[in-house]
Amino acid sequence: MNNKNRINRHISRITAITSGRARDKNRHPETPVLFFILMTALLFSACAAISPSLDYTPGVVAETISSPVSVSFSSGEQGVSAQGYILYKRPDKFHLVILSPFGTTIFEAYSLGERILIIYPAHSVAYIGNIREMPDETRVQGLKMIPWIMDADPSPDRNFTGKTARVRSDGINEEILFSNGLVASKKTERGDIAYYSDYTLFGGVALAKTLELVNRQGDTIRISLSDPEINSAIEETAFTPRLDGITLLPLQDIGWKQDRKE
Repeated sequence: MNNKNRINRHISRITAITSGRARDKNRHPETPVLFFILMTALLFSACAAISPSLDYTPGVVAETISSPVSVSFSSGEQGVSAQGYILYKRPDKFHLVILSPFGTTIFEAYSLGERILIIYPAHSVAYIGNIREMPDETRVQGLKMIPWIMDADPSPDRNFTGKTARVRSDGINEEILFSNGLVASKKTERGDIAYYSDYTLFGGVALAKTLELVNRQGDTIRISLSDPEINSAIEETAFTPRLDGITLLPLQDIGWKQDRKE
C-alpha cells in the first residue's frame, strides 16, 4: 500500500469515527481528561538514554504526520490508557481522536495556531479559545504543550552530543539534550520534561516514535506512534471540526465542574 493510500486510510478512519460520535451519549466529559495533560500534546520515551546513530538528512524534518497512537497516563498510583489517531501538520496544526475500548470517540482535540478546540462528543459540548486562555489548574492544561513536544528537530551535526539552551517564542527558557544529533530530552525552566526515544528513519527523516512527558506536577503521559506516515499530503479538511449539534463554550470554562472549589 503506497503512502497516499495509507494516509487516506488514516483520515478516512478519523472521519468515520467523528461522524458517528454522536451515537455515544453515555460518557462523562471528565473521563477523557485523564488521557491528557497533554496533550498534552501532538507525538513520541525513555529516560535520556543514548540515542542511536542514524544517517538522517540534516534539515529534512517531519512536515506532516499521520498515525494511530496509543496514550497512557499515570498520576500517583492511578493510570489509564487508550488508543486513537493523530494528524499533524507543521508548525502547529493537529487533530487528535481518543477512542473508548468499544471504538467510540470519547475525546477530540484540534489545534489551529493559537486557537484550540476540545470536544466531548458524548455530551455534545466543545470548548474553544486561545490556547493561553486554558486554565492552568485544569488537568487538560497539558494540551498547551503539544507544539512544544513536536518541536524536536535534530541537530545539523549528526555527531553532536551535548546540551543547548534557547528561549522559546513564548519567552520560556528551555534546555535541550542531544545524543548523536537527535533530541534525547527537553526541559523547561518551569520543570516540564519531555523524553524522546525509539527513533526510526522515514525517507531521511529521523522520527521519535515514543515520547514521555513528565509535567511539573509529576504526572506522566506516554505517547507511542504506530505505522506512522511522514510527509504525505493531508487535506485542510482533516483539520476542520464537525460541529453540528455541538454547543460551544469558552475555553476558560473547561474543567470548571471537576476543578472548581466551593
